[in-house]
Amino acid sequence: MNWHETIQQLSEIPKGNYTGYIWLSDRKEPELVEEVDHFAYEKEAVPLNPFIREGYLYDGNKDISVSIHHVPGRYLIHVFNLGKIPKESEGTEQSFLSSVGFSGKIYFKEIWVPEKDFYCSNLEVLTKKAVVFIGFGEEKSNEY
Repeated sequence: MNWHETIQQLSEIPKGNYTGYIWLSDRKEPELVEEVDHFAYEKEAVPLNPFIREGYLYDGNKDISVSIHHVPGRYLIHVFNLGKIPKESEGTEQSFLSSVGFSGKIYFKEIWVPEKDFYCSNLEVLTKKAVVFIGFGEEKSNEY
């Protein structure tokens, strides 16, 4: 696995010790979870009702972040292995106070990767590639 992978089914999410949340289509607020039971939310890669409209999971031991979003007729699932991000990349941490479902802060990390830019004389510039969920409430390191 590279540092970022798009998968097609909930059952393809790597096994791990996750913390995070899912927000179901029939709920007013998200709920905290430690894993996602794919049998409850999809059958043969097709979302069931209620479906997951949004979900974020993080395994701090493996440094893996998963984002789940429902798009018409399927899930869009991204898996980020933060331990495999290129060393020349940079990350900036952001925290937000939750407004629904749970108290405390939610932490995300922006991933910036150097790429050559035609408009900057083909010099490398940092380009934001992703914003990934990295947990709740505790201070996170800015290092990979």
